[in-house]
Amino acid sequence: MAWRNVELAHGKSTYAAMQRGAEIAAPLGIGSPKTVKVDGESYDVVSAEKDAREEYVTLWIDCEIKEPADAAPEKELSDDEPDEGGDDD
Repeated sequence: MAWRNVELAHGKSTYAAMQRGAEIAAPLGIGSPKTVKVDGESYDVVSAEKDAREEYVTLWIDCEIKEPADAAPEKELSDDEPDEGGDDD
């Protein structure tokens, strides 16, 4: 699953953040909130952990993780018969 840019809101402040599934990388200024709004939708925060370099905080939210749709179409099974023409031997 790829990272995506989201708008994270807590209290009266909004932050630019990155989300991948239930994981959100947010600026340290957000602290350790109990709830956040991600692109306008409210979520409970399960855990918050500071980055080892103290550049951002990783939030884990309680959300349903949606798997991306299967982009590859189903392959048609071959009956090993030619569609047209061919030798009838």
